[in-house]
Amino acid sequence: MEKVEGDTVLLRQDIRDTEGFWFYWHFRVRGAAGRKLTFSFANEKPVGVRGPAFSPDEGATWRWAGTEIQDGASGKAFAFEFPPASGPVRFCFGMPYTGMDWKAFLDRIGGRAFAGDYKMPMEAGTLCASRKGRPVEMLRAGRLDGGAPFRVAVTCRHRACEMMASYAVEGIIEAVLAEDRTGKWLRENVELLAIPFVDKDGVEEGDQGKNRRPRDHNRDLRDDPIYPETRAILDLLPKWGEGRLAAALDMHCPGIRGEWSEHIYQVGSQDPKGWAEQRKFAAALEAVARGPLPYR
Repeated sequence: MEKVEGDTVLLRQDIRDTEGFWFYWHFRVRGAAGRKLTFSFANEKPVGVRGPAFSPDEGATWRWAGTEIQDGASGKAFAFEFPPASGPVRFCFGMPYTGMDWKAFLDRIGGRAFAGDYKMPMEAGTLCASRKGRPVEMLRAGRLDGGAPFRVAVTCRHRACEMMASYAVEGIIEAVLAEDRTGKWLRENVELLAIPFVDKDGVEEGDQGKNRRPRDHNRDLRDDPIYPETRAILDLLPKWGEGRLAAALDMHCPGIRGEWSEHIYQVGSQDPKGWAEQRKFAAALEAVARGPLPYR
């Protein structure tokens, strides 16, 4: 917090070990009941196109505040009117997702059972320990007897701040466990491996993570990895895949505003064979998309 002048709070996002500018921020306001405050950022324009996300219950639930409370939709500031009986309110660039949320997700899906004798095809485990000793979560779901003809790996949070990808990973896991025709096929033919937090320490400590010095986790998938998580992934996937790795999806988030924030896209591969596979995947995704989010 830079300073408070009347009803205006001047803030600056903490990008501690980041090379250059980035936009992630998350803060809590106490003692503002009945006031309308304007929060203005000193470092560029780090408010996204949906406005801030906010939580009135210490992070248990989140919703978008909307663009109408922004200062001219500039991306540099937003105003918020606190109810008369308001307690602490959290604000964030997006909707945070940490290990607490992952545990709640596992608790929510862990009690399910399918028809007859078919039980939950899911196994939670640990990939490795982070630099600071935290367990890095891992989950297998689908056909777990070793006989699945296809194996699929899904990772996210190579950049700690790209939190919305975690909700998409939940959706992929729930599709494998769903009691419908697609779920049944997946459980008969696919073993899914999900790693929800590649930058585990960054997620739990509130780092933004992208362009971290000397390099971030996303740029550490190389011959000389410096992070235990990326080293463990590079060791695990060839062994676990056993030549049956049909797809590997690394989930990221779109940009903060403009064209990159309004489209779902893939980052193209420089490898011609990989790019051909991505185009096949894109065509299939376009053909089956049924939800409210367009993909072309």
